[in-house]
Amino acid sequence: MRRSNRVLPLLSSTILAVAATGAAAQERHAYFGQTHQHTSWSSLACIIGNTVTGPEEACQSSMGQTIKHQAGFDVKIKTPLDFQGVTDHSEYVGVVRLANDPTSPISKLPIAAKLKVTKDNSATKIFSFLADSIASGKPLDEATFANG
Repeated sequence: MRRSNRVLPLLSSTILAVAATGAAAQERHAYFGQTHQHTSWSSLACIIGNTVTGPEEACQSSMGQTIKHQAGFDVKIKTPLDFQGVTDHSEYVGVVRLANDPTSPISKLPIAAKLKVTKDNSATKIFSFLADSIASGKPLDEATFANG
């Protein structure tokens, strides 16, 4: 008796799952998009050269609008996306971009010199500097305070 009580609910569940799968299969749609994109607000993307494309431009691009590539020319996708996810890193979001913007108050802070890509301050060096701060649990107070 116990054995049949255990099998019946499992069997019922299996049948419902198959029935639901069959019904859902008739209503499937394919959507095309991007689930992982960094903009110039993400420290790493900014360090490696994306100093132009922010979240607004990412959204415009996904809708098929023309945007400016970080190298200075216009780009446009042929077919707009159905969905897009801007997934910038939260740590020091926007700080590197603002440190490299001469009109930003953050660019005037002493910490900005450590966040600007130059001949002597490579992207790798900046990334290591930020990664060490995050890994050690010791935030860069100047950058954190100025940004938020």
